[in-house]
Amino acid sequence: MSIKDNTEEVLYDKSKYFIIRLLQRQYLNEVVLLMCMKRKLVSLITIIAMLLPMTLIGSASASTGTTRLIVHYYRIDGKYNSNIKATSLDGKIKGKVSEKTTDEYGLKMTFNFTSLDDNAYIGLGVKKDSVFPKDIRYVRAKNGQAEVWLIDGDAQIYRRWI
Repeated sequence: MSIKDNTEEVLYDKSKYFIIRLLQRQYLNEVVLLMCMKRKLVSLITIIAMLLPMTLIGSASASTGTTRLIVHYYRIDGKYNSNIKATSLDGKIKGKVSEKTTDEYGLKMTFNFTSLDDNAYIGLGVKKDSVFPKDIRYVRAKNGQAEVWLIDGDAQIYRRWI
């Protein structure tokens, strides 16, 4: 083997090494670029996720109409008086009774609220409940409606999502 062949071989090895290092560097640059793009995308999605509920809340609070609450109440003795009251969460708006009947479950009262948000929380209390006469239970209306079932002596609110 001559010096010339050895020099060519060394040069070939160096150029091969240089090309490999260049490709590795280029690959690393692309990986770093992709990671930066991924971070930016995650940041953008996070910002959108944070702002989306604000826009939905803003549109929900702008909608004010009549919100309706239907309460079904069962007592074992079957004695029903006008003993259910319904108010807004802050207690300032009282529900107006639009219907009071009895059905196969028991007492059925429908309350209407004007100038209350469609997705507002509504408080309801049963004045003559055998165990919880002073408790106020809360339910959230959905699209201006809520329907609940109450049992005398039971603190639970049973509801059907409308």
